Amino acid sequence: MLKNIQCPNCDNVSKYGEHCQCCSCALPENYSPNPDLWRTTYRHECNSNFDPLVERQLVRASHEIYRPASGSTQEGEIPAILRVGKGEILPKYCREILRLQSPDSYPEQFDLVTVRVPLRRISELDQNFIIKYPSSIRPCLETVHVAINSDDGKHDDDEQLGASRSLQMESVEYRSKPIIGIVDFGLDFSHEHFLKNNKTRIIALWDQSGTSINRNSRDVKYGTLYREEEINEALLSDQPYQALGYEPSVDSLYDAGAHGTYVADVAAGNGYNNGGIGIAPEADIIFVDIARSSAHNVVGSRYGDSAHLLEAVNFIFEEVHRIAEREGNRKIPLVINLSVGSNDGPHDGFTSVEIGIDWLIESRDSCAVVVAAGNSADRNLYAKGTVNQDSFLDLLWYIPPYDTTSNEIELWHSLKDKFAVQILDPDNAPICKPVECGKCTEISMGSEGRIMVFNRETDPYNDLRQDDEQKAAIYVCYERSDGYLKKGRWKLRLFARSIGKDGIFDAWIERDERGQSMFVKPNDNSYEILEDKTLNSIANGKNTIVVGSYEVDKNSKPHKLSTFSSYNLKHHDGLRPHILAPGKSILAARSRTSFLRYRQSGTSLSAAVVTGVIARMFAINPKLKYSEIKDILKREADTPIPIGDGKHKIVCLNAGNALKKAG
Repeated sequence: MLKNIQCPNCDNVSKYGEHCQCCSCALPENYSPNPDLWRTTYRHECNSNFDPLVERQLVRASHEIYRPASGSTQEGEIPAILRVGKGEILPKYCREILRLQSPDSYPEQFDLVTVRVPLRRISELDQNFIIKYPSSIRPCLETVHVAINSDDGKHDDDEQLGASRSLQMESVEYRSKPIIGIVDFGLDFSHEHFLKNNKTRIIALWDQSGTSINRNSRDVKYGTLYREEEINEALLSDQPYQALGYEPSVDSLYDAGAHGTYVADVAAGNGYNNGGIGIAPEADIIFVDIARSSAHNVVGSRYGDSAHLLEAVNFIFEEVHRIAEREGNRKIPLVINLSVGSNDGPHDGFTSVEIGIDWLIESRDSCAVVVAAGNSADRNLYAKGTVNQDSFLDLLWYIPPYDTTSNEIELWHSLKDKFAVQILDPDNAPICKPVECGKCTEISMGSEGRIMVFNRETDPYNDLRQDDEQKAAIYVCYERSDGYLKKGRWKLRLFARSIGKDGIFDAWIERDERGQSMFVKPNDNSYEILEDKTLNSIANGKNTIVVGSYEVDKNSKPHKLSTFSSYNLKHHDGLRPHILAPGKSILAARSRTSFLRYRQSGTSLSAAVVTGVIARMFAINPKLKYSEIKDILKREADTPIPIGDGKHKIVCLNAGNALKKAG
């Protein structure tokens, strides 16, 4: 009988039952995996072309922990992003979903390919294939349960949006009708804020987790695609969600509901009775729901990954291209909102998904992609320190009690520095020998689960960076079994074997709202826990527009940075985020209620505000380029807000000035 299962929604290992213990997503009934589809000859090793999280999947399979089929994967398959030679043909067992070619101007010529590949055959891919397991993607709300102070029915303007919302009723000369693309989790298509004359404003809705086949599925390789006509037909029914076959999550006192509904409403909701109007109420909407699990369960279905995200962004670009061709190649401006992210990776813009999105932006005029900065500034999830030659440093890692979820740390450092790492439990007892550079180990904790350590000599994307910036990484992953990992302060003891550069490391803990671990400040000040450098994993690309959150303080001028809003004072291309927008206690549409709204907080809402403003800028001047949009937003902004040490400042959105300059 199957004991443990890998949840197809959140990827955590859970006891097999009706629901995942970590995210509450419904698990498949009577799941009987075929071991032959998972059986591998894997032996512990640090494959230089493998992402450690791919090896983590192999370790799970070796312990008979299997992942059921999801919206886009068959049983035995995992999603992956491959970096291959330009035009290189993949083996037949790799199911290719998307291929992007590097621009001619790019210094390295290669293809990025998203695939679904049998895990048992992953080791057959040779060194010519750089294999990344997609990063988890989650909403950028301040917390999961942020629904507070529901709408009182008066529908007055939300003071937190300030000048941005006051522009909604201004008349402007629209030269071109823009399209807003949103990649997120759940859209209540029947909410009145997305209707006009009782018909939908959504021209396409791709549910990536959908399993039914309809007449439009020729335009997508998995999931279910709903067109405008089908949505309108469903709206005529007394039960529109069942009629369409797409059911967004329900908002409640205990769950945040359909996150994409909040984002879409702030960016493009048209309100009713002149109340609760979004920033760009005339824009058409394309929505992609990236929830992975095919189970129709309304709780906890807010997980995706970066492979699905890249496929979603590409779909929106292609959909707009199809519309333009159908309408005689009319230039259609497009702005895409990504209020999602995670906390892994080197945070330097060289993740595969960021590279792919940058390429897509460069491939088209009149487009922009807006990314939420993230909400990790005040959560103790980033640490920075220096390990001196022939010395060691203890990085303190607090595990909360009764944590049912996995825990992950990534530690990045110069390729010229060689570290070993050892794990010590809260009683200061070492549970393994030091894991040297280029090695990996699996530590059995009995009923508590297992800890995996991968000490990588190099990262596969290093050849995209200058020699002095190349990095290596240490990955530490914990997975629970029957019991719980001992609560308290664990230690990652870092030994400096050879310091060829500076001995500096950057460490990030992955987001985990249902059991968040964190770094603990040391008594000896051997490392720092900082709010700086906490941007979410996809907020470091070259061509995207990154947005943080400020809030209105009636007793303070200028406005202040939201305590949760992430930033980076020394990003490789300057201060980030690029701009701040309202993100605290914003009224947004409440899913499955027809017209009610909730107050929400997070950079998700800030990004949505800027998305709406850019859509209106495009409507006024469809010839604008993404670089011009970014320059206008920053140049025409309000008084900057001090952040960090106070020596740095980030500008605040002034929508009025931006729209005037766009014209």
